[in-house]
Amino acid sequence: MPVDGSTVPDAPPRMQGMTVTWNARPSLPGMVTNNVMVTDATFQLEHLQLVSDAGGTTHQRVQLEWSSDGAPPDEVFSDAPVARYQQILLDMRPDAHPPFSYAYQIEGMWTDNSGNARPFRISDGAVLDISIACDVALPANGSVTVPVRIDLSDALDGIDFKS
Repeated sequence: MPVDGSTVPDAPPRMQGMTVTWNARPSLPGMVTNNVMVTDATFQLEHLQLVSDAGGTTHQRVQLEWSSDGAPPDEVFSDAPVARYQQILLDMRPDAHPPFSYAYQIEGMWTDNSGNARPFRISDGAVLDISIACDVALPANGSVTVPVRIDLSDALDGIDFKS
């Protein structure tokens, strides 16, 4: 008896909607500058919003963490409406419930010019709103992946770790 291709797929169904992928440059954990190694970076997103000409879609309470366990998982918006997307909004803020009293936290090791290594932790409880411009179209019954890159090198290179 022949197999009916319409009822038995030969490949898994493709996920529809929008997917936000996260990557860090330089790679995390790892050396971010000549003297700074980041071992863990955590960002508390109260809202992750995709903004389009048809409105948008939002996920709440998303934690992004780069650690020895790897990078954060992709964020899938399977309910994203068919539209042209212009912005990704990241609303970082401390979690109202412990244990996270920071919007972001970065931990690692700093090495001075003499080769002495010291641990550091940078935590910030400020509310941060970040807007990332994009221009992607989600077609009907389609899928789109939007990569978001985190770059900590300039921010950490400007810190005076000696004091």
